[in-house]
Amino acid sequence: MKPILLALFLPSLCLAATHDCGSDTRGSTTFQWCIDTPDRPSGEILWYFHPVFGNEQVWQKQEDNQMVRKIWSDRGVAQPTAISISLGSFWVLHRENHSYPDFVSLILPYMEAKAGGLHGRRLLWGFSMGGFNAAQLLLRDGNLFERVVLLSPAFLTISPFASKEEVDAYFTRNNLGAVGRFKVQTFLGLLKKNYKSPELWTANDPLELSRDGLPSGSKVYVSDGEQDDYGFHEGAELFTRQAPSRGARVEWESLKGGHKTTNPESIAKFLIP
Repeated sequence: MKPILLALFLPSLCLAATHDCGSDTRGSTTFQWCIDTPDRPSGEILWYFHPVFGNEQVWQKQEDNQMVRKIWSDRGVAQPTAISISLGSFWVLHRENHSYPDFVSLILPYMEAKAGGLHGRRLLWGFSMGGFNAAQLLLRDGNLFERVVLLSPAFLTISPFASKEEVDAYFTRNNLGAVGRFKVQTFLGLLKKNYKSPELWTANDPLELSRDGLPSGSKVYVSDGEQDDYGFHEGAELFTRQAPSRGARVEWESLKGGHKTTNPESIAKFLIP
């Protein structure tokens, strides 16, 4: 597929980039992808994982992503090439269906070669469900990435197999109304389809995995809105308390607002070399 030249419009800036998208299969995993190459590439690669019900186009369209790029541009910072992938509107990197080992061993090197190769740092950015997937990589193969951004990561303090009483207590504790409760129930149902038993969930739950801390030397930025629609703020805060125990550097920013609240200035500063 030939690259498409496009313009990303913000109120005061037009960011031109080469936007190339397609679909591939590596190993047992079929995925859709987009590569965004900036006008002045740094040689670094930024991997982006989208939220639930999103797709591989989210990086190019999401306003906070564009704002981070605007900040870099205003400061004259050469920008990383962004690679965004999707395995569907809902997906989790999973060892049992081979998507996790396929990503690490096959998809990552294949896509980076397609993007022109890695010539500098490798970065990782995940939002919501994408934050859950990014955390899987951080916790198991954190040495692959120089810096990791987790925005409103989908960290639940209850299991998909939780009792009705546990779920109701979660709703009450996080002040979730009817819409929020529906969102959480939907997300719990999707997780339960992917993790068929409580034991399998525990073995993949980021909050359980982070009890032993992150790989030494990891650098992670985590943020979430205090009124997160799914109640993920509670889990994100717990993650940041547990994760640094082995010497990792974890920056936590609690923001006023809901699930989609971000601070582009903090993200841009964290990812700049």
